[in-house]
Amino acid sequence: MWLATKYGFYSVVCAHGVHGEPSTTLMMIRARKHAHLAALKRFHPELGKIKKSVGTDYPYRIIARRDVVLLVVARLAADIEYKNFKNAAHDEAPGDGAYGRFLYEVWSRGLQLTPLRVRRR
Repeated sequence: MWLATKYGFYSVVCAHGVHGEPSTTLMMIRARKHAHLAALKRFHPELGKIKKSVGTDYPYRIIARRDVVLLVVARLAADIEYKNFKNAAHDEAPGDGAYGRFLYEVWSRGLQLTPLRVRRR
């Protein structure tokens, strides 16, 4: 699952089990920017250590128990107190222009999912 939050962008997946299969008890929160995971840890410090993984598309990772990750996701949803997501993300990290551009690009590309006749209203 991808999560775009005002704190950063994350990929949340099952951690690897003993023989490479998905773990039923551990999850991995991955990010492309260390600052995004650091911001998430400030929000929920019991997540644990940020690990660096060389040669992967998400070089920063946190492995945590499934129940902790579910709590974090619920708190992220409960923390929504804004009318405009992109503005809230900018306010949270005004120096992260790359993330702001990324969010605008996702928003812009998402318009392609809306039928043209609906957009013209």
